[in-house]
Amino acid sequence: MGDEPTPPAVRPWFRERVLKTAADAVSAERLDDLRAFCEGDEDVAAGYVCSVEQSKDDSTWNVLRFAVKLLFPVDAPGDSRDVSQKFAKQFHERHQELMGEVGLRVLADRAVPAWDKNALRLFAR
Repeated sequence: MGDEPTPPAVRPWFRERVLKTAADAVSAERLDDLRAFCEGDEDVAAGYVCSVEQSKDDSTWNVLRFAVKLLFPVDAPGDSRDVSQKFAKQFHERHQELMGEVGLRVLADRAVPAWDKNALRLFAR
């Protein structure tokens, strides 16, 4: 009975690049909703909203994304699985319209520097 097998990383069907995000990219009301969501969970260390460029083949489009950094390390694909599922359920129940608009991500530790540099940090513990 050794370690649980680690599932293989799933490659997205598109490429992404985080972009410098303007302070007015999200309404104050939406920021308040996202901030309250972060404050309400003890596992969240920081919350961000970021403009993300997505591309596939010859198409490119920009979207806003909501992401959280956890208080514990997220280095391997399975590190945040349970918390991610809990967050997704809670976020969808409380803010269904926001889930459709900005989604919800749990950042791997290696992604945090890019989000710190480019995103709007809306919450920090």
